Amino acid sequence: MTPAEEIKQAADKLKALTGDATEGPWHSENPNTRWGDDHDHDIIGGGKILATFSNDHNGPLNADYAAAMHPGVGALLAKWLESAEEDARQIGPDPHALAVARAINAQS
Repeated sequence: MTPAEEIKQAADKLKALTGDATEGPWHSENPNTRWGDDHDHDIIGGGKILATFSNDHNGPLNADYAAAMHPGVGALLAKWLESAEEDARQIGPDPHALAVARAINAQS
């Protein structure tokens, strides 16, 4: 597979994943709490709880990160990868775009 094909595969995967995603706004249940609080942390999207992170030492930070990387970000990332695919075909791959694409493609 060429670098351009790898980048296209990642862009297509992101577009498919974000196409049916829950509408925003996305946020973590309580972004002002951190370690040592006494409850799990939910990711809210479209008015529904989409995921819950357990109250371990990383739970609140994982919830904040997941909310920040919502489907709108994924859709924009897919557009960037599509542009990077065109560049890869014309002038050679951007090493950062290729690294991102490979990380996305490695996920099941």
